Amino acid sequence: LAMSIKSKRQDLLGPKADDRLREMDFGKWEMHAWDDIPLSEFDAWTADFPNYRFGGEESTQEVIDRVANALQQVLSMNTSEVVWVTHAGVIKAVQFLSPEMQRKSISSAEEWPIQSPATGTWVCIDCG
Repeated sequence: LAMSIKSKRQDLLGPKADDRLREMDFGKWEMHAWDDIPLSEFDAWTADFPNYRFGGEESTQEVIDRVANALQQVLSMNTSEVVWVTHAGVIKAVQFLSPEMQRKSISSAEEWPIQSPATGTWVCIDCG
């Protein structure tokens, strides 16, 4: 996808992988259907949404922190456009961190963006 975008937008720099933009690591629940995961796991996650490591690997706040680090680097570049090809969790973290939200840390699941982009769609976020 990144190469396809580059072919249409010659003004953009070539693709560069950034580990900070990887999807949230769901550990032992990776590649399982949501319906196959015990309800007790979801209850534990929502009870301590910032810190609970759903699947044992990564917490929501850890995702927010690494995405915030990548976003801060981009904002310091003083460039008008950046394209990230990434996953819904990262997109939600960017939405959570957007300037109009004025947030850096999350305290509950209710603060996490509800809308997920559909597979293969794009989201434009103005961070300026």
